[in-house]
Amino acid sequence: MSTRGAAIGAAVIAAAATITAALITSGQVKIGGAPGDPGTNRNTVPSGRPGESKRPNIAVTPKSLELCAGESCAKEVHILSTGTATLKIDDIEFEGDSPGDFRHDDACANQALQAEDECTLKVWFEPAVAGAGSTAVLVIHQNLPGKPTYVSLTGVGQQPTTDPTASAEPTEQSAP
Repeated sequence: MSTRGAAIGAAVIAAAATITAALITSGQVKIGGAPGDPGTNRNTVPSGRPGESKRPNIAVTPKSLELCAGESCAKEVHILSTGTATLKIDDIEFEGDSPGDFRHDDACANQALQAEDECTLKVWFEPAVAGAGSTAVLVIHQNLPGKPTYVSLTGVGQQPTTDPTASAEPTEQSAP
């Protein structure tokens, strides 16, 4: 073997030893231990960056909605799991000035979304008083640290009538 080949071989061995020492020092690789010992990692390679843990995350679109009255005016709220761990959607509710004037189809409540999974929730406005406008906040409770996720809601318009004859004028009929 030439002196140049020996120098390259020595450099590769030194680099491998330095990397191995760094992994052992950081706790990512453990040497020794009995089989089955939880402190021993055998035949495993760490994934991701050192110290990085899996975390859920959420993206909700849109951030606000303006809704007309009635279920036929329902709009969609998209909930996307953008983290590396399971996103757990718990309760979904309304808060604010007029929470009783809004409804949702409950499609995403109590769901577990894996990374990149999406759930679509339909939301609509049903005012208690015809012609009234209302505001509320859609509150999406989930397993993230801190506060829930919010979508601002504004409802406008009049709830469709349920009795089509209520506003009809009486008509006269002549006898045959």
